[in-house]
Amino acid sequence: MPLDTLEEIERAIDALTPREREKVYVWLDEHHPQSIDTRIASDLAAGRLDDAIQRALDEEKSGSIRPLQRMHRTTRDFRREYDSLPPDIRERADKQFSLLKANPQHPSLQFKKAGTRLGPGSHGQTA
Repeated sequence: MPLDTLEEIERAIDALTPREREKVYVWLDEHHPQSIDTRIASDLAAGRLDDAIQRALDEEKSGSIRPLQRMHRTTRDFRREYDSLPPDIRERADKQFSLLKANPQHPSLQFKKAGTRLGPGSHGQTA
């Protein structure tokens, strides 16, 4: 059955089982990824994060999770190297760390998945 219109595609998706629909979501994420902000807004509006949010709130209330600020630690070597940085570089590092604590997904942090190849000649890549 050809799906020529958006309405036909929507009806076909509505007819899928939850497992089949999840496969469509995965395929869309792989082939047409959304920005994280767009995806979060969409997931919130659709209620897909409600259970996860409630679990996080329950865990926080029960004391079974730690605040993010306590999760970031440094080594003695790191602190020694940090202290030897020029003041302007330390200031930039402090700003980035503040962003990390406030929003670990902030786009200016530019985190990459471990082992992800960033491109020819990039640093930290694995083969």
